[in-house]
Amino acid sequence: MVSLSRLFGRSERSSEVAKDRLRRVVAQDRTNVSPAVMEGVRAEMVRVLSGYMEVDEQNSQITIDSSGRSVNLVATVPIRRVKRESEAAEPAPPSPPPAPAAPARRAKPRRK
Repeated sequence: MVSLSRLFGRSERSSEVAKDRLRRVVAQDRTNVSPAVMEGVRAEMVRVLSGYMEVDEQNSQITIDSSGRSVNLVATVPIRRVKRESEAAEPAPPSPPPAPAAPARRAKPRRK
């Protein structure tokens, strides 16, 4: 009798999935990219792609992956449908970068 796993194919072992996740986390850590920057890149990519196709923003993700000597940005953006040329709009201009945070000010000691 044929087992179901053989019939439908084998899924990845959890140890392989965990190893892959750890490799991606280490690669991201080595590049010193903050989660806020990664989220900004993801949001900007989704915004640009949305001008040409309907995308599933909730399930989109980006990661930094290293293999050998190269470091790669890997984007997974599920596409719902591609817009026709008549529907496709030029994407909005990029939003300005956030203003740098003001340095913390120390309280001056009061003179008596």
